[in-house]
Formats: sequence, structure tokens, C-alpha cells
Amino acid sequence: MSAARKQIANKGPNDSTRWLWWILWSLIPFPTPMWDSENERLGFKARTPVGYAFRGVADLLGAVGLITILPLIGWLVFKAFGRSFSLTLLWLLLIPFGFGMSGKLFYGLACVFAMKRTTGSIAHSNTRPPGST
Repeated sequence: MSAARKQIANKGPNDSTRWLWWILWSLIPFPTPMWDSENERLGFKARTPVGYAFRGVADLLGAVGLITILPLIGWLVFKAFGRSFSLTLLWLLLIPFGFGMSGKLFYGLACVFAMKRTTGSIAHSNTRPPGST
């Protein structure tokens, strides 16, 4: 077996696509990761109350965005079949995605508060994008 094939065979199954999945996950506006356990949630609440509040706001904004996108798409389809559709109505799709991206921003801020609280600074955080060394 050649050296290149050995190197490819020794790689884990997710090593080559890890960055791609991380980028795609960060672009999806609505879902925020669930808590791994109740202990994680309670620890987050006890260690950084402001971060916990930001996490709650992030979940609320993501849910509002997710709840509003389906009726909005249905309404746009209804307008298209009623022959009163205009391309200028597509800007309305920015509303739910704006909610979702705002939720991602609040989730990121909650993580920053938690990293500052647990490590003292962001530079020494153990939370790094997948594949980084």
C-alpha cells in the first residue's frame, strides 16, 4: 500500500468533511444545540446567569423564526396560485431568517459569556471548531 493510501486509510471517517459540516451548521439559522443533560443546563445557569438568559433569548428567537417561515412560504405559494404574486414579496422571507440569525448571535454571545466565565479568557477555550489543532 502506498504512503498516500495509508494516510487516507488512517484518517477517521469525519476528518475530511468536518469543516464542511461545521460551516453548514453555522449557516443554518434556526436550531441551537440542545443541552446534553440537566446538569449541563443547571451548571450553565449557575455559572453565568447572563449567558443563560442570552441562551433563552436565542432559543425564543429561533423558535419564532421557525414558526413564522412555514406560514409565510404557504402565503407566498397562495399568492402565486392567485396570480397576485410579485417578486418584491420575496423580501418577506428575510423576516424569519432575521429572527434565526439573531438567535444564532445571541447563542454565540451566551457561549462567549460561558467561555469567559469558565476560563478567564476566550483565548484559552477548549471549544474550537472541529478539525482545528
